[in-house]
Amino acid sequence: MQITVLPITVTTLNWNQFLTATQSVLKRSMSASLDKRSVADRGLASAIAAFGEFQCQGTDYLQVLRDAGSLLKHFSVSFLIVCDDETLLLELVGDGDIKIILSDETPKLCIITASLESWRTTLINFACQRATHAQRHLADELLSAFDRLGLGKLWDNYSRARRDQELILTEKR
Repeated sequence: MQITVLPITVTTLNWNQFLTATQSVLKRSMSASLDKRSVADRGLASAIAAFGEFQCQGTDYLQVLRDAGSLLKHFSVSFLIVCDDETLLLELVGDGDIKIILSDETPKLCIITASLESWRTTLINFACQRATHAQRHLADELLSAFDRLGLGKLWDNYSRARRDQELILTEKR
């Protein structure tokens, strides 16, 4: 089965407004953990870390990404997905708070949107040992897209293994 996954929308943070307003009120920098690690990129991963700093002063950039918890509710990603298995796409939507727009054509072209919290949970479920081959294949494609977006650390508490060329996530102990 051929699956193509392309990120098309990603939450962005207006860094100037955010840093200026929070510095003015809280009298501290929301980019401290980024500056400490010399993180120049101000993408989605950096925004999550800045929200972590907002929530709790002195947080560590990588630790926030690994244990982002409810911070992930504030960020979303939409993908354009080409897949010839409509049932698989509907299973993805049925697993979490994920929104879908399906085209009428085959192979199916769809737009799927969710918060990072929903994506994280759904991909963990779709890449577990009890998941189907098709679910693991879709999870693999989506996780690769998240890796390219610089968000792979969101799954750092899980080991990524391959069994018969299929991705399997297992929780680290």
